[in-house]
Amino acid sequence: MYTAVLINETDRAKLIEDLPKLTFGTLPDGWVTRAHHVTLNMEEPNLILNPRIKEKDEIQMIIGGVLINWDVGIVALTVHDMSYRYKRSNEKCLRVHVNSVNTHPHITMFHDINTKPKQTNDLLKVSAAEHWEGISGRLITGRVKVLGQEKFLEPLEPSEDLVALQKAFDVLGDDDEEESKEGKS
Repeated sequence: MYTAVLINETDRAKLIEDLPKLTFGTLPDGWVTRAHHVTLNMEEPNLILNPRIKEKDEIQMIIGGVLINWDVGIVALTVHDMSYRYKRSNEKCLRVHVNSVNTHPHITMFHDINTKPKQTNDLLKVSAAEHWEGISGRLITGRVKVLGQEKFLEPLEPSEDLVALQKAFDVLGDDDEEESKEGKS
């Protein structure tokens, strides 16, 4: 589970459309489109990192630069000036800066099918994103959301045999049928 800024769908679609046109052209075969979120922290919202932030707060951010590394298999955008409007009942509305645990907050836009999106963090530690006209400086928005909370069915233990389980139910059904036959006789 982690807290992230989920990119607004309109901004996401525009970035997916514009980024290739303004930078590299066409993605190689076998690449995945992400363009989904900016990670703030692991777990639920970290009130030490971002004391006032709540899920569903609208966040504004500015695209800083573009990182393209064909060898690793990542295309990412760095973001900066993440902020949101905060107002207590009797105070002026303030713009509050949003922090991320990542040294370089970013959006993994595209990656090779064999590359994990989290590799963008490592890449940004050793490579700088470049300014691209038409992308850098663009204002985008998103909403704070806790991701990865999906509940999955518990996996079966190795000792649990589905066939044996099915036979147990079949046998139970057979007993019911025999009782009903006996009751009719």
